[in-house]
Amino acid sequence: MEIPLPFPILQFPFLALNAIVLNFEQKEFLDFSLISKRSRSVLKSLKLFRFGLRISFKDEIPWVSFPIPAIDSDERNLQLSIIWIDYICDIYCYKTIYGIFLDTCASEAKINQFVEWLNRRITRIDNCHITGEETNGKVLELFLDKLKIPIQAMSVRLKANKEMKPLTRKILEFDYFIAEGNSLSKPIKWITLDHILSSKCRILSLDYTALTETDLNTIIRDG
Repeated sequence: MEIPLPFPILQFPFLALNAIVLNFEQKEFLDFSLISKRSRSVLKSLKLFRFGLRISFKDEIPWVSFPIPAIDSDERNLQLSIIWIDYICDIYCYKTIYGIFLDTCASEAKINQFVEWLNRRITRIDNCHITGEETNGKVLELFLDKLKIPIQAMSVRLKANKEMKPLTRKILEFDYFIAEGNSLSKPIKWITLDHILSSKCRILSLDYTALTETDLNTIIRDG
């Protein structure tokens, strides 16, 4: 059987090469970027805005574009993961992130390191999903206090075995916020009436909340 000759794609003129590259699939762009400086410059000139980036710091999530698990890694591995994410953002010209998945089991050092990168590299986060067995809210509050860029939608699902103290008011500074508690016997008490009344949130969803009927009437009247 005759062996086909190599296809010298990188020797094509710039415009012709652009036309070929536009037919690539999402991860083919990434493979192509690793060939040479010229291949990277071609990709960066295309501004591939049709792809969204989701970053996961959890072991299992329903869908993800570039899974980068780091929850069980040490600080060195987290640093390498951030370098890899930074490279992806550079190739795809990302300034916004479609989704971030965080677990409250992450250490404060890891959260600080990741947030520093977000503040330096990203201008907006569309969706942030935080889950875990949190009992004091430290990781969640640290993330929100250190983060300097806006988040459009926040989803918090905490399986708190102990009662958590109310969080800072910054917890509801989003367009959309959803929080889920454990059950009616362990409702959400870490979001209070004062949180809601001072919030600029347009859509708020609370499952298993400790708010009373009087609180709900106050929200309707004064919210």
